[in-house]
Amino acid sequence: MSELCNSEIPIDVHLNYIDNYGFQTIYIAPGDNSKDELLRIMRRIQQNLNVKGLKISDAPHMSIARGLNQEKSIIANTLFKTIDMTFCCDRIALRRFDRQIRQFVVIDEFLFKSNPAPLERQLALF
Repeated sequence: MSELCNSEIPIDVHLNYIDNYGFQTIYIAPGDNSKDELLRIMRRIQQNLNVKGLKISDAPHMSIARGLNQEKSIIANTLFKTIDMTFCCDRIALRRFDRQIRQFVVIDEFLFKSNPAPLERQLALF
């Protein structure tokens, strides 16, 4: 991951979309320009991980409420109507599911260092 993130450049992400998956999960999503940039980074890193069975994500988002029942979903939808927020995405966090607290916890972070991508070596036989 360090090597993959070494040449990534931090980007400003504009979050301006709130929606839900069914009634159980409310999430925040980036606008189209930010989504395209995030997808570019996500695809490049995911394709270069060389991990078999890896689910390739194509929907960058931040969940803000999960496991809601219908009543809580109605309340959440009245509380979260609009968002207009920007942040600098300058790293990837590796997370592991903690069964005791039933949440993902960050176990490492990999900074985007903006270094030039290494050139592929060209081999020649003489």
